Amino acid sequence: MNDFNTINDVKLETRFHYHKEILEINSAEEGLLKDIWANNFRDNLKLVEKQKKLDVLLNDKKWEQNECVVVGAGPSLDDDIEALKKYRRQVKIISTDMAAYALIKNGIKPDFIFTKKAHEDVVKLFTGFPTQDLKFVANLLQPPELFKKIKGGVYFYIPFDETTFLNNISALNPQLPKLLNKPSTFVMAFILARSMNFKKIYLLGADFCFDDPQKFYCNDVLADKPHMKDNVQVLKLESIFLDYTMTTKDLYVSSEDFYRIIVMETPEKVFNCSRRSTLYNVDWVYFGEIMKRFHTTKDNIFSQGNVEYLTASNETEKMNEVTHNYFKTTIAKNMFDNINRVSREKNISELINKKSEYSEKNVIICGAGPSLKECIPLLKQYRDHFIVCGVDASLLPLYKAGVEPDFILSIDPCNLSLFFKQYDGTKTALIASVHTHPDAVDAWGNRIYFYFPMPLKRLYYWLLSLIDEYQKIPFIKPLGNCGSTMLIFAHELGFKNVAIAGMDFSYTGDRMYAEHSVSEEIMGFEKIDDKEKIVKNLSKFQLLQRTNCRGEKVYTDAPMDYYARTISGYISDDARYSNITNVTTSILALPFMPFSEYVKRVVK
Repeated sequence: MNDFNTINDVKLETRFHYHKEILEINSAEEGLLKDIWANNFRDNLKLVEKQKKLDVLLNDKKWEQNECVVVGAGPSLDDDIEALKKYRRQVKIISTDMAAYALIKNGIKPDFIFTKKAHEDVVKLFTGFPTQDLKFVANLLQPPELFKKIKGGVYFYIPFDETTFLNNISALNPQLPKLLNKPSTFVMAFILARSMNFKKIYLLGADFCFDDPQKFYCNDVLADKPHMKDNVQVLKLESIFLDYTMTTKDLYVSSEDFYRIIVMETPEKVFNCSRRSTLYNVDWVYFGEIMKRFHTTKDNIFSQGNVEYLTASNETEKMNEVTHNYFKTTIAKNMFDNINRVSREKNISELINKKSEYSEKNVIICGAGPSLKECIPLLKQYRDHFIVCGVDASLLPLYKAGVEPDFILSIDPCNLSLFFKQYDGTKTALIASVHTHPDAVDAWGNRIYFYFPMPLKRLYYWLLSLIDEYQKIPFIKPLGNCGSTMLIFAHELGFKNVAIAGMDFSYTGDRMYAEHSVSEEIMGFEKIDDKEKIVKNLSKFQLLQRTNCRGEKVYTDAPMDYYARTISGYISDDARYSNITNVTTSILALPFMPFSEYVKRVVK
């Protein structure tokens, strides 16, 4: 999660770049090519009189009323070619030179083709198709052979940076329009689109990653070797969809710098629509989905939507921000993928409308902590006296112990379908967020009541407004984890007494989860069942020691300790929650009563 920074943590690392290695890459390139650049500039300067300067485009106010797609040659472009073709008339297209032939071969004529590289191979990208009806944006440091190949109109610029050569040539030619130099042609094409002041900018083929080293680009590029060179180091990292992909060092640095440009300078104007990408923190949406809703209120929702609530804790705000950034792309993707299922299922308004039925009933909220086993024998014995609510991680521990819950709640957008695959009961209903992973939704065969976690960010309001099917979905206030969220929702349904079990927020008995939980498997850990394994696997989460409700010293970690403090404070500060009792071992600062005593008190 380290790449999903809060906005306040992002700063320029050099005069012009958010990642200092961009300057290092540019400096190294300048050291190799400055003599070639100088010769090219001298030979090309006379072309400026015959062609146009870039400021002709930059000063044209009509772009402010248009939306633009910047198209790169990442492998995922293949998945969006048909959508781009379908909605071509709704947008202006700025294509990188590498992606140009892929578009033209598929019958898509870009409005502008952006090119920046000075090596001779760039000329080959314009071979094999007519160029006379196309418009190009090119710089005066590129090979003169390129401009002999191009028959269409050219808008010239010169790249600038704080490196010696580019700084000098920029200072000596104030009459020439300039664009900030970046190693990536795509990033510079984006800078062009932003400088033209388009109303909205969508990114396609902005992968900066690949799943197959032999498929480095989309189909139909005109490079001699359209895959990665053999001597380039491959890095493995998470994509914005939280699965693993590959990239190179230079691509990684460019993507890190690029997403910072977006989130710091034009966050509400840019949408990444690439099906694979490492542009963390940038708002994401399917290109086809946003285009078919072209005439909705999407332009106005950002001014209408406000953050639903703020906490008084800087720690909470920062955790919410990081969590939001980490999951935002998966949330958006899942919301679109789940539209059909949500339309067929119920939502929690049906439960809320039955509140009067719960006023004389007792509920027990079962987390997936190791102490869950403490209450299982009596819970089985007195099952008919409780509404049993669990979370996705506690379903199997309860079910395999002979207790089938009435409801379980799921909140995380990552793929947790493994929680459901060994469950074949018929009684339990799933309370699922609309952004639950579609694989988990598909794995669930029983009833679903959908909800939406109360929005913390305007992006979620925008998505709710954009997707008609979700506009009547009720909110549930999220408390950072399933157990706390289920607890507050159950309380708001008006149950007479609320018991908490298995919400340890600690490694009770040196275990991580309840017996039969598959959480460790989902997280990629070995089964945690002794102190040595705790230290080995979980030290990276900042292990802490706390005293639980039985006076025992136990391990916890920083996130769980935070969750325990949050829900304890939330409940303790409000007299409405006086009917909540913890009945198993936990570090929660809440009233504790062994389940055996609790049963005697509430079961009549």
